[in-house]
Amino acid sequence: MERKTNLIFAFLLLIYFALPWNMAAQKEDSIFYRSYTTTNMEPWKRTMEKMAEELEPENYKQLFEVTLAWYGYIGYCLGNDKEREAKKYLKSGWKFLEQLEEMPEAGAAPHALKSGFYGFEMALARYKAVIFGPKSLATLKEAAAIDSSDVHYLVEKGNQMYYTPSVFGGDKETALRHYEKAVITMEAGKK
Repeated sequence: MERKTNLIFAFLLLIYFALPWNMAAQKEDSIFYRSYTTTNMEPWKRTMEKMAEELEPENYKQLFEVTLAWYGYIGYCLGNDKEREAKKYLKSGWKFLEQLEEMPEAGAAPHALKSGFYGFEMALARYKAVIFGPKSLATLKEAAAIDSSDVHYLVEKGNQMYYTPSVFGGDKETALRHYEKAVITMEAGKK
């Protein structure tokens, strides 16, 4: 499971650093990058918590950055046998994600991230797949209906195809194509 979760985490970082952010976020990006490359995630955790404390009401961009930082940290926790910490941050991450979805600027990305959050729930308790699997698929379909070229949608669709057992429609080759399309989209400077 660690290798698979680290694959998600690596794609998340690729997305996170490829998107244009403001100057303050560039410092945070640097901290996140250093944390990931050194596997010292304490600075990541401190930075994302500080970002959450400094959230301005109704600031979509800031809330998205915080939610994305939470997403990455939860993925790290799951990939490194820190389930208790993953549960803690997943609980608070859901609150950020729900706020994000309600904002007028919300497009495909929050729905795609929501699909990933459902995936985290299933990773923490396999028996929840009966409940969260269909919800994950439904939110991913919502994201595709909004913008099937959104990089977050492409990554989450890749994750869905990668982690779903082949007997239930998973396909690693298809997952790879979605990941490749996400990279091409980022390289082209599109969101």
